[in-house]
Amino acid sequence: MALSFDIETQSIFAEISDEQNRMRYACALTVCPDLSCGCKVIQLDLSHVDTGDNETKPPSRYVKMDLFDKSLEPMKKDDPQLDELRFAKKFLACLNDEDFALLSRKHFEIKNRLTEEAEPDAIDAYFDFRSIERGVLSAYNNVLPYADWLFATLSGKKYRIIDYYCLRPQCICTDTNLSVVDFDESGGTGKELCCIGVDYEKKSWKMVEEGSLALDPDALRSTLENEIPDLYDTLHKRHVRLKSIYTFGKEKHFSTNQSPILPKVGRNDPCPCGSGKKFKKCCSEK
Repeated sequence: MALSFDIETQSIFAEISDEQNRMRYACALTVCPDLSCGCKVIQLDLSHVDTGDNETKPPSRYVKMDLFDKSLEPMKKDDPQLDELRFAKKFLACLNDEDFALLSRKHFEIKNRLTEEAEPDAIDAYFDFRSIERGVLSAYNNVLPYADWLFATLSGKKYRIIDYYCLRPQCICTDTNLSVVDFDESGGTGKELCCIGVDYEKKSWKMVEEGSLALDPDALRSTLENEIPDLYDTLHKRHVRLKSIYTFGKEKHFSTNQSPILPKVGRNDPCPCGSGKKFKKCCSEK
């Protein structure tokens, strides 16, 4: 294991061997700043820790990698030095599964903290505005992949709960759909087993869609109320926050007055409106 974590200082250290010496580095980890991005790209800035064994101080280094496929990302310089590339490749080759697990854990902790602390107007998330305005629901953790997740333990097995909301600004509903999902600890999304509707204002529950998990809504209700004591307040806050993020995004990126972009049509071509007439005798003046 090339990496170690100091609990007292909350710091990551790396020990890398070269032909003559074993170098120790303090590692500063930075993550993708886009809070709606689900990537696992990180950058480690490495500064040499003087152990008294080296006559000259090695230069500071950095390594950029994707934790999903355990590969190097392009260097930030257009033309990085050969020794920088060699160091990055050597560093990656020294990491084992435990090292990647440590980096993944710290990556999630950083993204989770940034996500939970961010104001709604500071999160520029992607939305399919037209679908949402038609009433399609949005999942909280699909918009904010590193926000807090909801879980429930049923019959000794842990399940992930995905909460969906209506985000239309004019809608005043207090409903959420809770999808019970089977998952593994590696972070896979898993299979939806059933979906239950909850009105967090009235605290009423109903089955929306039955699946492979034979689940009584009252059983899930009892579990979630016990495991999340402030369940209804949590659902309310997550709905309000997601709706605020959507509202800011809609004001910034979407206009209902946008004119549709039509394909170029020749005057003698069939009119794209579907009338069957030639374009010049139908909608050309429009």
